Amino acid sequence: MIPTPYVEVNLETLQKNIDAKTRELAERGIAHRPHVKTHKSTEIARMQRAAGAAGITVSKLGEAKVFFDAGFDDILVAYNLVGRDKLDRYAAMHRARRMLTTVDSKEVAEGLDGVGAATGRPVDVLVELNLGEDRCGVPPGMVAEFARMLREYRGLRVVGAMSYHGSIYSCASEEGRARIVEEERDALLAAQGALRAAGFAADITSAGSSIASRRADLLAGVSEIRCGNYVFNDRNAIAGGAAGVGDCSLRVAATVISLPAPGRATLDAGSKTLSGDKTQGEGFGLIVGKPNAVIESLNEEHAMVKANGEPFYFGERVSIVPNHACSVVNLANAIYGFRDGEFAKEFVIEARGLYN
Repeated sequence: MIPTPYVEVNLETLQKNIDAKTRELAERGIAHRPHVKTHKSTEIARMQRAAGAAGITVSKLGEAKVFFDAGFDDILVAYNLVGRDKLDRYAAMHRARRMLTTVDSKEVAEGLDGVGAATGRPVDVLVELNLGEDRCGVPPGMVAEFARMLREYRGLRVVGAMSYHGSIYSCASEEGRARIVEEERDALLAAQGALRAAGFAADITSAGSSIASRRADLLAGVSEIRCGNYVFNDRNAIAGGAAGVGDCSLRVAATVISLPAPGRATLDAGSKTLSGDKTQGEGFGLIVGKPNAVIESLNEEHAMVKANGEPFYFGERVSIVPNHACSVVNLANAIYGFRDGEFAKEFVIEARGLYN
């Protein structure tokens, strides 16, 4: 028996999630470019590719290099590349494979233009849109002006637009989520029109996220979507209406190590395992089979639980659906795969902890 705490994945549910999402999007004529930051595993990415995924998405250059070295092609680095070191590293991959990245400013465009000039091969870029998160991106109303500015950079090839409407994760109603998906679709298609008016082909309209993908029926005209979390699902996905507990392939296994007071229990999975991410619900994860219990707080190696009438026993093993699967995986050295309740394989997290 594997000692707790550890991260486990149900292999049947994992495969079901991968197959269902690719099939659902294909039926709508939408390509799937999965975001591998969720699992950071080349083996799981190969499962996605075998199911029909078209390319992959990464968050950082370090992730891109891991998957590049594993033979992956058509890699979107969905992140601004700033600084000579990163541009040189991107150029080395750009010379050899199909790569794409994002642009949202004159400064980022200038850096990537230099990569195109140095390699003799234009850099394919997506104009990132700012849909209200104020994280990165060009405001939709400024895309036409931004596109005209990009025409001066001969080392760039503007192939489309990319968006992420992250507010969908905090929206509690199905009607509200549908409106957000429609807003994202409309912004992408308007940006595509502005880019084409400026003389760019702009064939790609790239949307996110796993929750948005549930309403693929509202994404007519969008060419691809970048789902990541769907492979595992988590408490955020449950809160967003994208999954039920049975669709959550990834769990954290923990043990009750103390019953310090009546109605209290302490688990051996703290912030170094579950992460400190919050969600719409209470606490730091959902204890399967104990719906009233709340993981109220975390220390590094302890989870403090308010039982709320649920029974807990010293030495008992529990299964936790984490709030945010992506953060949990990034904290793990490996994920243990189980089939029919029996250990079957270990997934190495090759891109774990890469922040550059």
